[in-house]
Amino acid sequence: MIAYSSDRTGSPQIYIMDSDGLNVRRLTYRGGYNDSPIWSSRGDLITFVSRTKYGRFDLASIDTSGADYR
Repeated sequence: MIAYSSDRTGSPQIYIMDSDGLNVRRLTYRGGYNDSPIWSSRGDLITFVSRTKYGRFDLASIDTSGADYR
């Protein structure tokens, strides 16, 4: 799987897709700016940069089902 950021919905969000480009799924719906995804060493979480409503940037993570946003 490939994790990437796209602004196709108007602001950068995190997506995943199969290595052949199929089965594209949007993972993040929280946060107005999510970018720079990186896989965990176990491959079960994606960590990324998320801009908060206060304008600062924090690290966030989400599992590959799109649940457990932290």
